[in-house]
Amino acid sequence: MTAETARSMGFATINATIRADNVPGLGYYSRMGFQEHSVAHGVPLRDGTPVDRISKRYDLKGEMEC
Repeated sequence: MTAETARSMGFATINATIRADNVPGLGYYSRMGFQEHSVAHGVPLRDGTPVDRISKRYDLKGEMEC
C-alpha cells in the first residue's frame, strides 16, 4: 500500500532511517527489501548518548511491495 501510494505520487524511492541499536527494525526493513545506503555516526539521543543512524532505501521500481 505505501509503495503504491508513493509511486502514484511520483516518488522513485522510499527512505527509512533506523537507529543502529534497533536490531528488530533493521531486520524488518531488510526483509522488506530496503538496502542500506548511508550511516550517520554518533547521532546524540536526548540524553546525549551517541547512536548511529542507518538509512535504507527501497527502490519503487523493484518487484517487491512494502
